[in-house]
Amino acid sequence: MVARRFTTELSTQQFIQRVQEWKLALAACPGSRWAVYHSDSFEFLAILMALWQLQRTACISGDNLPATQDRQRENVDAFVGEFAAAGIHPLEHKTVSSSAADWIVPAADFVAVEISTSGSTGEVKAISKTIAQLECEIEMLESLWPGQPGAVVLTTVSHQHFYGLIFSLLWPFCSRRAFEAVACEFPEDILYRAGRCEQFALVSSPSHLGRLNNEKDWASIAGRCQYVVSSAAPLQRKHSLTAGRLLQAKLREIYGSTETGAIAWRIQQESNDDALWQPMPGVLLDRNDANELMVSSPLLAEAGHYLLADRVEFDEHGSFKLLGRADRIVKVEGKRVSLSAIEQILAEQEGVVALKCLTIERSRMETAMVMQLDSRGKQLLLEAGRKKLIQGYKQLLAKHFEAIVIPRRWRFVEEMPYNRQGKLPLQNLQALFEPGSDG
Repeated sequence: MVARRFTTELSTQQFIQRVQEWKLALAACPGSRWAVYHSDSFEFLAILMALWQLQRTACISGDNLPATQDRQRENVDAFVGEFAAAGIHPLEHKTVSSSAADWIVPAADFVAVEISTSGSTGEVKAISKTIAQLECEIEMLESLWPGQPGAVVLTTVSHQHFYGLIFSLLWPFCSRRAFEAVACEFPEDILYRAGRCEQFALVSSPSHLGRLNNEKDWASIAGRCQYVVSSAAPLQRKHSLTAGRLLQAKLREIYGSTETGAIAWRIQQESNDDALWQPMPGVLLDRNDANELMVSSPLLAEAGHYLLADRVEFDEHGSFKLLGRADRIVKVEGKRVSLSAIEQILAEQEGVVALKCLTIERSRMETAMVMQLDSRGKQLLLEAGRKKLIQGYKQLLAKHFEAIVIPRRWRFVEEMPYNRQGKLPLQNLQALFEPGSDG
């Protein structure tokens, strides 16, 4: 079994057949760079393999929103999958060869994928990954944690992001472990699908693991979970320990980025202190004068150090703890977003004098917006009403961002809360959203 779609098992033969069907369909159309989006990971992987057999690069974005599609038009030759612009469909009714014997092996330096991500500037950019880089990362993971056959890999994260692509799709596939074709959306999905597995592993994120309900019947799947992996953002220690206890498995946190691949890992222990991060095999770490992390890794496209905007502190053994970001890129529910990019779009709207986007902690991490309006903006607020004006701003942002990162809480102020030095301290902004504050 290669994959499972709910209760249906999908065999190796079915996968080979599907790749060949996609290959025939894609071969009929020109173009070396293809935008790929498909919510079903079995179909996604079949498209990916078909493109590689045709020596074509898969350009992968985190969503298929209209603005994303419009942006990709300039850089790709065609769309395939669940895009509005996709016109290619697998030739299901054609008789095709179901043998993989004649498949080609792409060259090590072949650019297999380009992953769209927001880099340190907040601008969307494409990160190229060669076959050699993908293989190296999978081999690194396998050397550290050999995959155990028989376990079905469940996931709550999308394969359209690099973390999900590697951990929930390519690594299981290469280590001959089946994966779920449809991601779990809720804890109830995890429990239900795990109950249909003799053994399973879970690839997830802090946003899902922090919400596991103690009252659910986790005891019904006791002893079945081989491991849990979390990435996209640090997981709170209490959530890590709770999830580990409920699933009766070690929870491995992965620290890394699309640009660098996996950098380090940790497993929280029953203590009062956060576990330190341990470098992945072959990864060398250092810091600059600003305590920003410098990475040297075989997963990088070029030799030398890659500088990250995360500040760190090392111990005498080379392990480290994270001290926070040095830029305005944040992760909300595991989704990386530039607060500056959100501000830039809204700053162009009529009536806006000044604004600031920030993150606040409630039951989860969320974005918030503080906005100062001029006389025209105040008139719009009075005429339309607060709820309708905010709804319009959200609809505008929805063309560019996923719903989870769009500000949920809004404050309209007469003047931005500057201090005596003319600066805008984060604590002054956060104070506007404290319990009992207006709005």
